[in-house]
Amino acid sequence: MTQYHDLVLLFIPLALFGVAGPLTLAGVNLSIAVPIGAGIAIAIMAHALFVRARRDQPVSASVGGPESTQ
Repeated sequence: MTQYHDLVLLFIPLALFGVAGPLTLAGVNLSIAVPIGAGIAIAIMAHALFVRARRDQPVSASVGGPESTQ
């Protein structure tokens, strides 16, 4: 199953090329279209890093954590 951070890795190039390409075709200068697409890609990365950051999962006793007895 695809996780959130896997989708973020997909959306980074899609945001860059999917925004900069159509803007360029619409007549916007390439030196303006690429930073706009990059800004959206950076916003996606910042959301993944700071808003939906990965959390450490607690170690269960069955995995061999400190509570398990052997």
